[in-house]
Amino acid sequence: MANTIDPSLFLENNRQAQRKAPSNDLGKDEFLKILMVQLQNQDPLNPMEDKEFIAQMAQFSTLEQITNMSSSFAKFMEFQKSNVLASYVDWIGKEVDWEIVTQNFDEEGNELEPTIETGTGQIETVHVGANDVVELHLADGKVIYQDEVKSVKNQYNNAFENQLSMSSQMVGMMVSWLNKDDEQIDSIISSVHMKNGRIMYELNDGTLIKGEQIIKVTQNPANDVADSIEGEEQVPIAEPGENTEATEEANTETVVSNQEETTN
Repeated sequence: MANTIDPSLFLENNRQAQRKAPSNDLGKDEFLKILMVQLQNQDPLNPMEDKEFIAQMAQFSTLEQITNMSSSFAKFMEFQKSNVLASYVDWIGKEVDWEIVTQNFDEEGNELEPTIETGTGQIETVHVGANDVVELHLADGKVIYQDEVKSVKNQYNNAFENQLSMSSQMVGMMVSWLNKDDEQIDSIISSVHMKNGRIMYELNDGTLIKGEQIIKVTQNPANDVADSIEGEEQVPIAEPGENTEATEEANTETVVSNQEETTN
């Protein structure tokens, strides 16, 4: 007999996995259910007094307001988090000087001379971590925080403009580049872009590649043909009714050349 698996077992296990764990928190819906059950099961000979009922309804109203306030505060925190992130987005691609101070203690808990680490790096990614602390991920893999940044170098923009200007000279060139499988492909660069602070080259098929993927740059053969055509001497053609000296000389040279070829 072949071994089979009842699919209903998988369905039941999947349903159990999707069930939420019981919560001990008392929400406004649970509070209202308890109040309704209390009203339905009260003693007709000794009903709930008006003051007690009003007090419980006031508690229910307070609970609902606290729940709504908590939801609004959560939305406000999300909005505040997005504002914090947006204020550091323009740092991406810029070079910063940073300083990390680490306080040291001896075995008895006395403060020692702090350790100061400094460096320079280019910001590649901005991330908001726990407690809305902004983390700055540098291109070399180091992670620093916003209070550890000592200065932001604005001259990076000029350096980037120079790099972009130099890279734009490769537009129209034939390049050999390696894909993720280390396969060599020949393509033509159609444009140059900036992405995440880096120069990217767009090929004629729309593919974006990095500079380190390029292993060879050659002149586009189509450009050589166009240059050779432009370099050839063109014989002027006179418009109808025109008989300029340059046109007559060009026509005379053409006739003499044809007669010499016929004689030979």
